[in-house]
Order: sequence, then C-alpha cells, then structure tokens
Amino acid sequence: MDYGHSIDVTNTSCSINLPHKDLLEDIQEYNKTCRPLMKASFMGDWQAAKAIIDERQELVLFSITANQETLLHLAASAENTKQTQEFLQNLVNILEMKDLELEDRNSWNAFQIAVANGSMEMVDIMLQKNQALLSIPNMKNDFPLSISAFYGHLDLTRHLYQLSEGTIDTYMTTRDLNFFVCHCIRSEMFDITLKLLTKFPYKMFDQTYMIILDELARRPEGLIHLIDQNRI
Repeated sequence: MDYGHSIDVTNTSCSINLPHKDLLEDIQEYNKTCRPLMKASFMGDWQAAKAIIDERQELVLFSITANQETLLHLAASAENTKQTQEFLQNLVNILEMKDLELEDRNSWNAFQIAVANGSMEMVDIMLQKNQALLSIPNMKNDFPLSISAFYGHLDLTRHLYQLSEGTIDTYMTTRDLNFFVCHCIRSEMFDITLKLLTKFPYKMFDQTYMIILDELARRPEGLIHLIDQNRI
C-alpha cells in the first residue's frame, strides 16, 4: 500500500519507528504466518488472525509485507465495512498506545493510512486508543489533517479539525499551516479555509493568498454557496 506516491512521501528505510521485520527474512515463516495474516486483515476475519496471534502475541509488532506494514497497517487499509471495523477494533484492543505509531517503510503509520482512505470509523477507533496520532506527521511532515484535505475527505477533515482546533498551532509550524490551507482550498473546503485564515492571518504566506485567489477565481460558485447558506 504505497500511499507515498500520491503525496510525495520519500520511499526510505530511515524511519525512526519501524516494526520488526524478522518474518520477512524466512520464506517459510512468511508463507506460514504473513500470508494468512494479510488475508485475514483484508477479509476482516478476526478469528483467523486471532488463532495465529494467540500463539505468538509479538506478531502484532512485526512487518508482514515487503513495505514493512504491520497487521494494523493492513487492517487500516482494508475496505471500510462493519466486519473490517470489528477486526480493527479487536486488534487495537490488544495493542499498546505506542504500537499504533509504528511506521511502514514510507514512514506512514496505520492512522495516516486510514485518514488517506477517508475511513471515519477506523480513524475514530484508533483515536480512542491514542489521541496523539492527530499530531504525528510522516517523514515528509504531512500531518493527518493535511492528508485528509489532500485526498478531499471533507467530512473527515472537518471532524479532525474540530478535534484539534484548539491545539493545531502547537504542533503545526507556519509552513505546515500554509500547506494545510492550500490543500483545503484546492479540495473546495471553503469553510475550513476561512476558519484558518481568520484564526491565523499573521501566519499566512503571500503565496498562499495567491493560491486561494486563483482557486476561487476558477470556481467562485463554491464560495457563493457558502455565503448563501450563512456558513461563513
């Protein structure tokens, strides 16, 4: 699941929080353990995964793909159904908070992958375990809020912004905030864009205002609609 290609994440093995990758170094172990866990995660088959994990609890901290994804990474990237949500919930229940921060080879953690997929339910399952996930960027300094806006997930971006509105400027630099604003305006998230401009006018770059004006010039109907609905 190489989400890095879409948002310019460097493909690197220099992440500071990689899982164990011992299973990948033995083809027999890979076929015996990794393949069944991969299949179980995509199918949302918790019983199949649990049968393997019960024998070796430490497997939840191991890479099971060549991209060094853990079982949690794959669960977060699965199609968002009731069954896969239950799988993720069961998995998160047996993990420690810090386990949710493990990164793949592209420095993406499972939460960032769920955000990229727009999986609101999966995002909330992980946030209930570890609220700090909101403020953890990948190696390219893309925060969950920016990832959500980049992929155009309006409802999820609003949800994450509401959760972090009071603290966003404590972990996002001026550069990060400007990137977030640009992602919002390009995804036609006019209401969030205006909130950011109103709250942080002193942090906006001139280039950011130019991008906003250019985007509004291309599709002014979105802003007009918001004004008509008294949303801004």
